[in-house]
Amino acid sequence: MCSAFAGRMTPAQIRKRDSELREYIESIVAGMGRQKRRRALEQYLLGLLLDDAWWQPR
Repeated sequence: MCSAFAGRMTPAQIRKRDSELREYIESIVAGMGRQKRRRALEQYLLGLLLDDAWWQPR
């Protein structure tokens, strides 16, 4: 979750967003064929959505 939203979302809102994100990613990877490819794409997409504060120059 993006640190900008931390403390502003309730646990129920976080669960709802997580569920929506999983459904969205599943819809994207559904046509990828083999499970290994689908899993790799899921991981890639989630990585793109992570809070990017860890890599930004200081």
